[in-house]
Amino acid sequence: MWDVDEERRFREELIENILNFANEGDGMLSRGELGSINFKGNLLRVIDPQGGIWNPGASWLENHPLSATLSINTTNAGKYEDQEIAGGLWRYDYQAGGAAGKNTKMRKAMELKLPLVWFVQQNSGKYIPYKVYIIDDFPEKGYCLIAPDLSLAIAAKSESNIERRYAERIMRQRLHQPAFRANVISAYQTKCSICRLNHGKLLEAAHIIPDSEENSTTAIDNGISLCKIHHAAYDN
Repeated sequence: MWDVDEERRFREELIENILNFANEGDGMLSRGELGSINFKGNLLRVIDPQGGIWNPGASWLENHPLSATLSINTTNAGKYEDQEIAGGLWRYDYQAGGAAGKNTKMRKAMELKLPLVWFVQQNSGKYIPYKVYIIDDFPEKGYCLIAPDLSLAIAAKSESNIERRYAERIMRQRLHQPAFRANVISAYQTKCSICRLNHGKLLEAAHIIPDSEENSTTAIDNGISLCKIHHAAYDN
């Protein structure tokens, strides 16, 4: 059995592994790939086979059962009211049944401040992975709030307008940039539009209208897939 710190380190390493695996390509992974992630010689399922909350059983990783939910996912089915709310936070609906059942371990992740991985389905059917924390919950209303960073979530509640706006901007960026990158690079078949380099880790999604401008969007048609060198050249 792990203690909390050991489990936190394991989760951090596993989530980093998943993010790196996704970014070897266009940033998205299929449900099949998420059903068998290679981690230190172990093939691990990191997404629930059917539902939205994955609480691995005792046999998932020998002698190391997890104390809290490992992953959650949002699909295109529209069954739940998962949605972005003010401040770059995201509402994630519990499964029906209040605080009981699978939701119990989700609340445990919040209590222990453990990171989990959130898979968000795209129009392609594949999923973009995010590292998130559950920062607040409302079991009587059937949902919780997730954020990409604990300290940013705290700063977003600051009385300082400057600190609050900065935290909200960074959280929104962390929420939208991975999806923008993944969908743009996928549209360009994981290649640089200039030199045709097809190594996902070296590709970036450049904004045609810079994201610093008010009329910039994260729509695919405002992006172009570029390798790091050509992205720097394009911006300059």
